Amino acid sequence: MSINKRVKQVRKFLKLSQAEFAKNLCLSGGYFAGIEMENRKANDRIIRLICVTYGVNEEWLRTASGKMFDRSTDAKQENAQKLFRDLRSEYQDHALNLIQDLLKIQEMERERLLAEQKKSENAERQRKYFTELMALLETNLAATEGENSKVLPAEILDETNCYT
Repeated sequence: MSINKRVKQVRKFLKLSQAEFAKNLCLSGGYFAGIEMENRKANDRIIRLICVTYGVNEEWLRTASGKMFDRSTDAKQENAQKLFRDLRSEYQDHALNLIQDLLKIQEMERERLLAEQKKSENAERQRKYFTELMALLETNLAATEGENSKVLPAEILDETNCYT
């Protein structure tokens, strides 16, 4: 089973629609559908986003080895609760502050991954735009050698959202 099929398996296991799953990853529904249909590659950034966002075992997602989700977290939570209860009150406050700082770091990492993904998608959109533009220019150049010259469609030249 491919990574793309395992991504779909995770989504179905979580009982999320493609749109909901994609939105939580800041991906368009169409882009995500392309991943599930294996028309697009689930690249490293998307894999990491899925693992961070949904708690998926990265080794399982990449290789199908191990469990879909890391079930050892239950034991870790029980151990953390026991240790926390054993702390004096002032140390509990310090431990909570540390956990909040770690959550902020984790969110910053998630935002960094999302920004990288968006940058990658924008670069792909720009590449596609300029490839199409070059094809039209080549067609026009070839046509100007004959009597049937073509004009570039205004909507191609006016496209501004490819840089956002």
